[in-house]
Amino acid sequence: MREIRRVLKPGGTVLAMLYNRNSVNYALEIRYLRKLGVQLLRLPGAIGFSAELGLPRDKLERHRQLAQQAYRMSDQEWLSRNTDGPDNPYSKVYDEAEAAALFAEFDVVSQQVFYFNYEHWGPLGRALSRRMVDVLGKKWGWHRIVHARKRGK
Repeated sequence: MREIRRVLKPGGTVLAMLYNRNSVNYALEIRYLRKLGVQLLRLPGAIGFSAELGLPRDKLERHRQLAQQAYRMSDQEWLSRNTDGPDNPYSKVYDEAEAAALFAEFDVVSQQVFYFNYEHWGPLGRALSRRMVDVLGKKWGWHRIVHARKRGK
């Protein structure tokens, strides 16, 4: 945030994407369903079946490999490995107040959420209408967009 503030001209705007804590992806999928899913990956044929549903085989293999290691992941490590791939080193999620606090030295113009990834839900997700995907995204989307302005002229 210091670097954004340093390089942005007074009155300049920033448009940032943060992961949304209040999303279906985080609150349900990452925190609960994927934990169940990684256990199921240990079953014979589970990766092949999941790949048939449209899930990426290489990521599934890596998640299974990590689950077979002898240690238990912290909640932070689990979040990171389930946002931008199983080898992602760090990710964070923000609710509206946390995002506003992050941008406290700026004037926050707006915050919006969008992007419900129907592909994560296999055949059920593909059965959703485009309208329903948009509604879910605007209510519980994975991306929180913060539009802020640097104070000054």
